[in-house]
Amino acid sequence: MDFCRSQIGVLDGGGFQVFSAIAAQNTTFLKSGELLEITAGVGSFSVAARPKITIDGKNIPLDPDGTAIYRIKAPGKPGKHVIPVKIEFVKPDGSWPS
Repeated sequence: MDFCRSQIGVLDGGGFQVFSAIAAQNTTFLKSGELLEITAGVGSFSVAARPKITIDGKNIPLDPDGTAIYRIKAPGKPGKHVIPVKIEFVKPDGSWPS
């Protein structure tokens, strides 16, 4: 019974077993005025997890595939810059992780 229950949703890709917050940027080195792009999502980039994604303090709307893309031009000042990314999502049982 457990095996059969674990297979529900596997064929259609609709089953979620594990979620993971994912954020990536298009580059690690930018010259002044170049474009930085941050892509963020949950696990398999699913809207089923109803992700809420905040990048650099701004709530970013989701694309139809469940990703949030944030673009910003590199500042004219050289040095290390940090852009915070926060990802919240609903667990398969319908609750929000604490």
